[in-house]
Amino acid sequence: MFGDLKNKINQGKEELNQRMDSAYVRSTSPSKMIEIIANGNRQIIDLKVQSEIYEDTEQFEDELVITINKALEKADIMYQEEMKSVMKENMPNIPGLDGLLD
Repeated sequence: MFGDLKNKINQGKEELNQRMDSAYVRSTSPSKMIEIIANGNRQIIDLKVQSEIYEDTEQFEDELVITINKALEKADIMYQEEMKSVMKENMPNIPGLDGLLD
């Protein structure tokens, strides 16, 4: 029983990772001069920077860090929500554990 459950969950995780490769989140800096796209597996896919921001190195560095962190946080939230769905789909119906993954 538990071996079957483990196999189902592992298969669900593999399918989730494949889906997350093509699921994207976008993050924009406070000044709107930096845009980052990350996938659901928390990998940076694209980075766009407007050249005007290079004039202020400190602002560029600050906004880059903020924007990367925001993109990765959004990707992580998306991944966690999808992982909850995978777990719900594969968990057996055990009395008393309803709502455990909500």
